[in-house]
Order: sequence, then structure tokens, then C-alpha cells
Amino acid sequence: MIGLDELAQAIQQLEITMNESDYHKLFSHYQKNWNQPKIDWREFAENLRSDLTEARNESIRAAYQKLDPESISKVTLDDIARTYNVCGARDVAQGQRTEEQHYNTFMGLWGNLSAEQ
Repeated sequence: MIGLDELAQAIQQLEITMNESDYHKLFSHYQKNWNQPKIDWREFAENLRSDLTEARNESIRAAYQKLDPESISKVTLDDIARTYNVCGARDVAQGQRTEEQHYNTFMGLWGNLSAEQ
């Protein structure tokens, strides 16, 4: 479950520009319980999905193989941290963040997952 601020931050990370009113409208659309200011992130993300082209499927398979080179069908945060490369990140290239800041922001997107998940 995520709140409005977390939703806005995630959308901004995707470099989608919206105004505050749009964030509220989007959040309200997915909010099931008006007494709880949270929405189900999985439901929101599921609605964003569309059918993938074969080229996109192949890209995803290649990325997963890079994360799971031993084919054990398990990817940990350590695997992601080991393989993530900030080279070419727009915010770093534009001098808005250091490589370390970008890396920490990216890894922070994974939330409170433990390294064993």
C-alpha cells in the first residue's frame, strides 16, 4: 500500500509530468477505503501494463538472465545492486546528482525488501 506522496514520487521517477490536481484524481480513482489514505500499488501497476511485444519480452528475458546468471530463478537486492550501472543516467549526466546519489535513489525504490527476497 502506498500513499499519495509515494505515488507522486514514483510517477516523477518515471519522468512523467503531472500537476498536483492530477495526482489527487489518479489517487482517488484507486483509493478503495476513504478512511485509509493508501492505495494498492500492485493494482495500480497492473493497470499500467499492456501486452508486450516479442522484442520487449526478449529484452526482459535478457535483463533477468543478467541478474540471474546461474539460472537459480531467484534475484536478490544484492544481485540488483551488483549489476546496476549508473553510467548514462540522465540526472548524473546533467549534473543534477552524483553517481552515488543516483544509485542510492534507485536502490531506495525497492523499499524495505530484504536482500534475501
